[in-house]
Amino acid sequence: MRSALSIAFAILLLGSGATIQAASAARSPDRCATVAVSAPQKFHGKLLEEIPDIREPELRLANQLLSSGCFDQAFGTLTAYLERHPEDPHAMYVRARWNWIHEGSEMAALDLQELLAAHPEFASAKVLMAGTRFAADDYPGARQLLDQVPESSPEDLWLFLYRLKIKAAEHPSDAVRAQLLEILRNEAFPPNARESAAHSGIEMRGQRDDQLEEFLRLRLEVKSSVPSGCKFSMLAQHLSEKGGRYEQARELLESQAARESQCLREPFNRMLLAQAYLMAAARVAPAPTAANAELVGKARKLLEGQSLALRKYVRGKPQAATLRPFPNANTIAEPVDEQGRTELCRAVRARTLSEVSLLLQKGANPNGSCDHHTMIGQVIYDDTPDPQQQRFWTVTFLVGYGGEPTADEMDHCRQRKYGNCSEVLLPYLEEQM
Repeated sequence: MRSALSIAFAILLLGSGATIQAASAARSPDRCATVAVSAPQKFHGKLLEEIPDIREPELRLANQLLSSGCFDQAFGTLTAYLERHPEDPHAMYVRARWNWIHEGSEMAALDLQELLAAHPEFASAKVLMAGTRFAADDYPGARQLLDQVPESSPEDLWLFLYRLKIKAAEHPSDAVRAQLLEILRNEAFPPNARESAAHSGIEMRGQRDDQLEEFLRLRLEVKSSVPSGCKFSMLAQHLSEKGGRYEQARELLESQAARESQCLREPFNRMLLAQAYLMAAARVAPAPTAANAELVGKARKLLEGQSLALRKYVRGKPQAATLRPFPNANTIAEPVDEQGRTELCRAVRARTLSEVSLLLQKGANPNGSCDHHTMIGQVIYDDTPDPQQQRFWTVTFLVGYGGEPTADEMDHCRQRKYGNCSEVLLPYLEEQM
């Protein structure tokens, strides 16, 4: 491979060092230290090996480290190799895989196109290029590339796997499903191969819910470059939406494995766990009470002012009616003054953003009454010439905690004759509601 490309790759790696280390921080250093290149595996009469035409031990290890999500270790191994072999085309294969993981399959395809132009005999690169075609749902293109790869012994693992994945997509069957499960369960296969088998199994048409769930559960056991939070999300969502198994979703997201994977860093996972808490609260009482206050409080803490996301997520789903009284409701007693205004109402009237935010975090009702309007309605109807930004952010905070204007208030906001509400607030409100 031309030295300019090798140098560019080295620059890319060096410039990405901090990002790589941050991405790898959640991986166990002990686990990464034990990563070893997977041995060839006998499978249905074939001997399957990953990248059989790349024999350099450092590159094979760097490739496996990438597949295992050990990015900083892969970084160190690969850069050390490039210092000694700056023009090795096999290193460009690892670059393409790197870009696929971090930038997407389209970026990898650009690398592979250049690599294959210079080295058309590079079989593993051709198989990986077929993978980019498969990722783009171009099955004929993927099949055409795979047909150009000569059979070898040991046979190319990914040559076999991509052909199996195409069968799963085009002609799903019990036999194909069984082979995908066999690869997924086998810890001797590389983690990226197991992940790929799981992905195809999850996408297979015509499965029962319990068959899909089998792939989702087994996938959690694979330690790979795919973030664990994404896997927990898929299973937790499946449990929630298929049969309303919110308690099982809660158990999953509260599990030791979920904590170790730090999956609650993902906003979607926090939302699913908050939903499970609120569904549990609804079994205690149909609205917030002292009896379910602990569960409601846990949900509010998880949502962190993003109850609108939950409201949008459940819209049109069976649980929407059950959840409606909860994310939008207050969880604290709110005394009123002689004008009948709560503390939140006074803060909204004054556009004191810090106070509005603090009171909402404490559990004040974003849909309480304020001057005979909703909290948001008070901002809509108030024509005082306060700064537009304060007006906008007051509404943003209220919406974030579940605040909603009435239909009449929205109609008022649309009327240009009533001030600048249609310019300052209406686009945001219409987008969110």
